Amino acid sequence: MPAPSDRFMVVSPEELASGRALPPQMVEDLRLLADIDERSITEIANTLRNEQGVLTEERFSEAISEHVDEDAVNVVMRTIQRIPPEFVQQVIALINRWRQLSETNLQVFPDEVFAELKCNLAILTQEFPSVLLMRKGNRLLRDTGNELAEVAYICDLRPVFDDAHERVEGFVALANLRLRFVRQNGDHDVFELAITEGELHTLMERSQDALDKLRVMKETVASVR
Repeated sequence: MPAPSDRFMVVSPEELASGRALPPQMVEDLRLLADIDERSITEIANTLRNEQGVLTEERFSEAISEHVDEDAVNVVMRTIQRIPPEFVQQVIALINRWRQLSETNLQVFPDEVFAELKCNLAILTQEFPSVLLMRKGNRLLRDTGNELAEVAYICDLRPVFDDAHERVEGFVALANLRLRFVRQNGDHDVFELAITEGELHTLMERSQDALDKLRVMKETVASVR
């Protein structure tokens, strides 16, 4: 589950493995994570431990926002999603090597902050059953098909000329739908479709119908737990 402004992987594997350079998003997130008080982190862990079934994105965000401010919610979500328990020590070692490379890096993670980071990570990256199910569910979502990255509508007017192409006699209105998606091999691609107002209403109706079906399915699953 990547964030819209994802800068998580912007260094080479060699740089990452050596600790010479770390992704800016990783450094920023872990620095903010270190600033969250241990009590709030513990409360988040307790909430996630008590969750039943597969966490939805909405519930995942709600469970975290109960204990931290809005700015920290995405940081905690990304940390839990990207750092499973078996990788915690590796991440800590990377940060430790990176912070010792320069005085500037050390100012980002001085000893006391680094200690707080290790403590918060240990609490936050446990094997929560609901999170494990969420990860499995996310993998199933992307095992087939492409991942939607961005949706945009660009509306315009197209001129209608006379037969001699000397005068504009009118205009037709169109909505250009642009879908940016990620293929299973990681390649990015774009699909574009010009649709009329009537087709757009049809698309909205079909989308609402799909939402209604998803709601009924979720309510059915919740009722049989």
